[in-house]
Amino acid sequence: LDALLEPLRKNEIARDLTLDGSVSIAFLKAKGFRMDDLRTKIQMKNLVASLSDIKLKMYEGTMGGNFSVDLKPKEPFYSMNFTVSGFNMQKAVESQFQSFKNTSTGVLTSSIQGSGSSFNSKAAKRQLKMKGNFKVVNASFRSMDIAKMANEAISGSLGKIADKVPVLKGKDLKVNSNADSKYDLISGSFSILNGSLEAPVS
Repeated sequence: LDALLEPLRKNEIARDLTLDGSVSIAFLKAKGFRMDDLRTKIQMKNLVASLSDIKLKMYEGTMGGNFSVDLKPKEPFYSMNFTVSGFNMQKAVESQFQSFKNTSTGVLTSSIQGSGSSFNSKAAKRQLKMKGNFKVVNASFRSMDIAKMANEAISGSLGKIADKVPVLKGKDLKVNSNADSKYDLISGSFSILNGSLEAPVS
């Protein structure tokens, strides 16, 4: 992918091109995923492209950030920062995974900063540097729906095995479906360096 940008770097028109604009979209929706009030500024100068002052609303929360990429180097260099505030985890899960709609609740706040180079997957993974933190207020995790699915899978498997192992006939194994975990606050930090994710307990 990096090599595909070489003609762009050699093109005088592309090198001299300057763009300065903005985008404002009332809402975007696809497969139950919705973003509202999406706004950003688009700029390009000297083969440096950027999205700045990115703002949008999603699942009762707000997101913002900036992203820029310098296309001049053989391995394009990019940097980013994003923040999330007031993100409703339950609504997010409900919109994408109806089977897990009652499994998690809480309000997420997070911030992420990072940089890297190359669009080639191996090099990008090796050179990505990222750090961030998060906190979830009034978090709860419920296992009812997950346990139901697990129990159905286990019962089906035991039934098939019991046909070949008679001693297992009539045996029953169940995952506890009554386990709820509630927390006033869950917080932590993480970093990505040299392809490794580190998330120390905090």
